[in-house]
Amino acid sequence: MGYALKVYQEFLDLGEAKAAVLADFIEYIENQRAVSVEELKATELRLEKEIKELELRLQQLFKESRQEERELNVKLAQSIEDARKEAREMDAKLAQSIEELRKETKEMELKLLQEIEKTRKETKEIEIKLLKEIEKTRQETKEIEIKLLKEMESSRRETKELELRLSKEIKEMEARVQKEISETKSTLVKWMFLFWTGQVIALAGLLKMFLK
Repeated sequence: MGYALKVYQEFLDLGEAKAAVLADFIEYIENQRAVSVEELKATELRLEKEIKELELRLQQLFKESRQEERELNVKLAQSIEDARKEAREMDAKLAQSIEELRKETKEMELKLLQEIEKTRKETKEIEIKLLKEIEKTRQETKEIEIKLLKEMESSRRETKELELRLSKEIKEMEARVQKEISETKSTLVKWMFLFWTGQVIALAGLLKMFLK
């Protein structure tokens, strides 16, 4: 057990797992009872040789692992440097893109402001023009209304005059018709008198002739 502990302590720098394997192996060997001292010595020599070989192999593996670790560290450092370089390039591109986007946004904003100002000016001009047109239309409407009122007044006056003239003409026509009717009646009476007088005279002559 003491030799196994010593081996464990000696090879502890190679790692606890490897040192523990060696210690367990030594402990196993120690537990085996040798037939003779010579066998024990031979076994010890063989074990020492195997341990030396194992130690050499472990050192070789350790060197190889260190070499691989250094190569891996170099590769990792190169990868990190490449990633940082790409990140810097990407940051530069993003910054440039952001700057271009800000510039385009500012230009678009200025253009939109100009368009809005132009639209406002055009709208104001259209509004002024519409107000003028509305005022002109109101004035024309007022003039048309006044003209229509005058025409209506004139039509009323003419209608009233026509009504008076027609009424006068109707009255004159009625008077003339009454006069003509009266004259016609007088003429008819006169002709009837003359007719019946002639008839009476004729009858009287006939009676006189018959009486003779």
